[in-house]
Amino acid sequence: MKKMKFYSLKWRLIRRLVALQAATLVLIAIAFAFVFWISGMSGIFAPDEHAIDAVSESIAWNADGSMRITNTDDLGYQRDKAADFWFLVRDQQGRMVSEGNVPAQYLAIAASGSDIAEARFNGDEDNPATIAARLQKIKTDHGDLLVIVGRQGSLSAGKLLLSSWRSLPVSCCR
Repeated sequence: MKKMKFYSLKWRLIRRLVALQAATLVLIAIAFAFVFWISGMSGIFAPDEHAIDAVSESIAWNADGSMRITNTDDLGYQRDKAADFWFLVRDQQGRMVSEGNVPAQYLAIAASGSDIAEARFNGDEDNPATIAARLQKIKTDHGDLLVIVGRQGSLSAGKLLLSSWRSLPVSCCR
């Protein structure tokens, strides 16, 4: 006679409950993204402090003291995060490096040699063509740098959903 193996009902139920909770969280995130997308309230995709750090860490200096942009993983991530990502860096001597389509108003701010230490420029959610940007002065071994980063346009429903997915607590899915 064969001995029968019994599996614990407790652990089968726990696994099913965890799977149900994970599926519920995903459905809630999708529902929120869908509601925001339908209502047109997707929001302006403003750069964060990580964008400033990524740009400032990608600046290198040539032998003549001029700046150049080096490719880093963090800068690549910022570029991938939004196709319309742009930035501008100005040193104390007025030399500038930039990437992307820097709007004229931010070129003027950088050219003025602004004494602003930090600023956030919010776009208008009712106008998807508006521009959200951040400005910050960064101290380096080569002197202060004025860094301005920005993105243009609204956050798409797909990016909103991806952002919601990334913000889920990791412990829920273990």
